[in-house]
Amino acid sequence: MPRCAALLVLASLSPTSSLLLQPSRRSALTLAAAGIAPLAPLLPASARSKEKAAEKALQKAATASEARQAMKEYKYAPRPELVGSAETGYAFKAGTVQAGSQGELSSYFKQKGATIQASYAEDKARAAGLSKEEAAKVASSTLQKRKEEIAAKSRRELSDDEKKIAAYAEKNRGMKDEQGRLMF
Repeated sequence: MPRCAALLVLASLSPTSSLLLQPSRRSALTLAAAGIAPLAPLLPASARSKEKAAEKALQKAATASEARQAMKEYKYAPRPELVGSAETGYAFKAGTVQAGSQGELSSYFKQKGATIQASYAEDKARAAGLSKEEAAKVASSTLQKRKEEIAAKSRRELSDDEKKIAAYAEKNRGMKDEQGRLMF
């Protein structure tokens, strides 16, 4: 505290003391900082309890291990091979598409989108003044319509080349290449 008093005495004796002693925001902040600085070591340190610190460390470790595991799964996930060209279009080579290799999430999001659209249609019907039962019918019909659209997109006619490849694969089931791997 004596250091703070000495600073105030020096400030009052200096020629610019009139600037410091004028009430202003800057001088108020300067004086407040000078008054609090000696008290800083006396204030209690804010710290987490040991349990909370251990909890936070465990949470960070779990999150990091989950991220490492996800990266390993992604790195070693089976990758389908594309065949075709820009003119004819690309398709996945037969036999390279496996569970987890592509598209498993797309169906989830298509279903989720259909559910969201059905819920939106139900809300619109309720806002238009329909009863709860009528709005539920609107929602179910919207959901059914979206599911049919998704199913129709997934069913498509095979091209002539795809039919030929499927027929050849069926005819030569169990055929092996030079290294002894099954081709079909």
